Amino acid sequence: MSGRLNDDFRARLGAKLRATRQFRQLTLQEVERRTGGDVKYTVLGSYERADRSPSIERLLQLARVYDVDITDLLPDADRERKAVQSSECPYCHQPIYVVLLAAEPTGDHGEVNL
Repeated sequence: MSGRLNDDFRARLGAKLRATRQFRQLTLQEVERRTGGDVKYTVLGSYERADRSPSIERLLQLARVYDVDITDLLPDADRERKAVQSSECPYCHQPIYVVLLAAEPTGDHGEVNL
């Protein structure tokens, strides 16, 4: 992703995380408590301000705390449902999630916009 596109995505993701937390009427500190301290309130605040990007593992933790599907935390999930495939690792039996993002070729050279 280009820097500008990445910044835009991070900003929309942060706004979605904040809106979901506020809809659940949770403070940053309460989310930290509910994750057993795994997600520090200062780090969550930096995700919401788009200063940092959360990993997939962090998004899964937050989705569990907010009692939503992980795709509900992604920007534009309300408009365009992202396909998620879930299975179990045959070796460690942990869940495996694959998020499929729609891509459209644009421009004369077939660039892809996510």
